[in-house]
Amino acid sequence: DLAARVSGDEFAILLEHVSEEDARQRVSDLVQSLAADPIRVGPNELCIQLSWGLTMIRPDDSVDVAMGRADAAMYAAKAAQRSDR
Repeated sequence: DLAARVSGDEFAILLEHVSEEDARQRVSDLVQSLAADPIRVGPNELCIQLSWGLTMIRPDDSVDVAMGRADAAMYAAKAAQRSDR
């Protein structure tokens, strides 16, 4: 597995040899772990909120195609979170 910063506040996590269900569970576990405890910075508490997109990489995918699908999924998740408020 590999985690990397793509740009700004965007990160990618590459998981090898996992099913879509397993990938969703891993991301869900990560989101819950990061959101579980606020981070203290001086007198302030910071809470982490994530939006994420998932794509399964196909053998004929380029990096740009796979990242584009993941990016589109992330923006759809962000839009859904805004409409839930």
